[in-house]
Amino acid sequence: MPKSIVICEKTTQAQSIRAAVGSQYGEVYPASGHLLELALPDDIDPAWGWNFHLLRPDASRYKNGFYPSVPTKSTYGNPQRKLADIKNAIKDADVVYIATDCDREGQLIGDEILEYCRFKGKAFRAMFTADDKKTIADAFKNAKPNSEYARLCQAAIARQQSDQIANLSLTRAATCAFRKPGVKAAVGIGRVKTPTMAIVCRRELEIKHFKPQDYFDITVDCKVAAGIFQMSYKPRDYILDRAIAEAIAASAAKWSGPLKVDKKIQQQSPTKLFDLPTLQKVCSSKFNLSPEQTLNIAQKLYSAEGGALTTYPRSAVRYLAETQIDDAKPICRFLASLPSIGKTPAITQALATPQIRNGKSGAFYTKGLAGESHTAIIPNVNTLGDAAAHIARLSEAERKVYFLIARSYAAMMMPDFVYEQTSIQASVPHNNEAVNFAASGRKPISLGWRELFENGEDDDAEEGLLPEVKNGETGTFSNPIVEKHTTKPPPRYTAGTLLDRMVNAWEGVADPTWRDRLKEAKGIGTPATRDQVIAGLLNQGLIVKVQGASLGASEAAMELYELLQKIAPQLINPAITAVWEMQFDAILAGTLDAKSVVDRVCTDALKHLDAFKTNAKNTNGNSRPVARPSNGGPTEKMLKFAEMLAQKKKEELPETARTNFEACKIYIDRNAAPAKPGASNFNRKSSHGKSTGKTPAASRKTAAGPKP
Repeated sequence: MPKSIVICEKTTQAQSIRAAVGSQYGEVYPASGHLLELALPDDIDPAWGWNFHLLRPDASRYKNGFYPSVPTKSTYGNPQRKLADIKNAIKDADVVYIATDCDREGQLIGDEILEYCRFKGKAFRAMFTADDKKTIADAFKNAKPNSEYARLCQAAIARQQSDQIANLSLTRAATCAFRKPGVKAAVGIGRVKTPTMAIVCRRELEIKHFKPQDYFDITVDCKVAAGIFQMSYKPRDYILDRAIAEAIAASAAKWSGPLKVDKKIQQQSPTKLFDLPTLQKVCSSKFNLSPEQTLNIAQKLYSAEGGALTTYPRSAVRYLAETQIDDAKPICRFLASLPSIGKTPAITQALATPQIRNGKSGAFYTKGLAGESHTAIIPNVNTLGDAAAHIARLSEAERKVYFLIARSYAAMMMPDFVYEQTSIQASVPHNNEAVNFAASGRKPISLGWRELFENGEDDDAEEGLLPEVKNGETGTFSNPIVEKHTTKPPPRYTAGTLLDRMVNAWEGVADPTWRDRLKEAKGIGTPATRDQVIAGLLNQGLIVKVQGASLGASEAAMELYELLQKIAPQLINPAITAVWEMQFDAILAGTLDAKSVVDRVCTDALKHLDAFKTNAKNTNGNSRPVARPSNGGPTEKMLKFAEMLAQKKKEELPETARTNFEACKIYIDRNAAPAKPGASNFNRKSSHGKSTGKTPAASRKTAAGPKP
């Protein structure tokens, strides 16, 4: 009888496989992510060092010129013991089932183990995205020969080799070319890191060049039979001239006439389930947790140590498989038993009969998992029996993240929020034109899933209630007020909004083909690496904490950004990821192989290496950016000046400005000489009714800066 074993990617995955198929396909051996890693350049050729060499192995020594894989030096998860256990078990195995994640990295994790252990038997591949028993059992039942996924592995090899060769070669060359003498920190260059730094630098320039403008809105009291409420004129295009706003207010003060009332019964579905980027963004906003902290907590909640309370955290999708519908009742029954969730009879009653939302706008959408390795992050159905005891032992931060995930799932299983939406408009004559004043509000009819949330926890602010007004009813205006506002620069990124910007980096790509591919790839980086990229930029002093959670670009980052913009603009463009992904797609399609893709990456890298070397030769080191350590403090003179500015603004100087050179410099730059209001005006169509004609106005969207 042939002996078989199963190799999966992680311990919790092994537990799910054992729960689904037992030992039917052999003993299950978990890896710990990659048990093997690429050798380092210095291990291949000590002469390479830190210089302008392209760090690519010799094709005559290594297969296709690829870096060889060696056992990882990491100690997390005891990978050396796991590799030894698998190697020992595979000696006596005739059949191996690879049950790692179904993406290209998961394929590589399994295949590199088979190659390292020199396995010569039969290998099969079990592909599954959900951890429920039926999905896993079906995956093993329908397992295909592992050889059918050779191209998927080749794409992973190309990605792995390209990143190491390009990132390490360019980092070493940039450090030699751009680092000033006496500075120890490296000038890091990376396919994801450098465009991320550029995102922060561009925002810094937007803030620097922003010119605030005063603008004016008009509010007025409107009296009807049922009471008084406020209406307003807030055109999409700013009114920049107070005299014009006062004239509109004067016209409104005399007005009495029919109101146009539109009432509709609306339904609002709950927000989609969490993937990791969305969870990190919300935790940053609500709990001031960094992406790295959120991932660590989510990893803890997923781990056996944390009770395996939730599913795999590094998810990039917000759907569940349709095979998980049967799990809804036991999960909802458990959640309803938790006092912080099942707090009202309406909630417990709704969760007793979960509402199943299928399709693209719902929760259960198998088609939406195509090409993904994991489902949305939800409570783990396999550990509900012990979950309450584990929840009781969670730290405060861990409880916050757990209940965020739990409420998200519970909300998705509850009825829609139903409300009456009322919109009221008044057309006021002014200079032979119509100025539309407006008011809106909504009246809840059935709270549905919103019963779970208090004080706007669902991130959807309530509009004010309006008195009962009939269509065509006469309204009378009084007490018009002209309100002055000032446009604000776009906000600096926080770790959460920067993470979101990385996911949506496709929005800044001009080429439609690259933009679409980058969107399909869900931006730059992966859920598993984006937090590390941000943390690395912080550690290198290229981005710094400015005030509270706000992040700014350091002087070194700005110099590096401007330099790369001149000599190697491709490196600060997120489209580089789209170009690579299209080449990996070609491997899957069979039109390119891994070696050809790496050849192309190396050709581009050589061009950048030459540009770095030429710049270093031409400048003689006179314009090299400094990778200043992020913990360097401000000078005494800087600190004194910053404290004077803070006193003048009647605010406390941020602690980061007291201890961090770059944060102090940014505070001074922003507060020492505010820009004067711009003199230019724009005349665009109002979003409320007709154009204001001669009213000089500037676009709200343009003047307020781009969305973060």
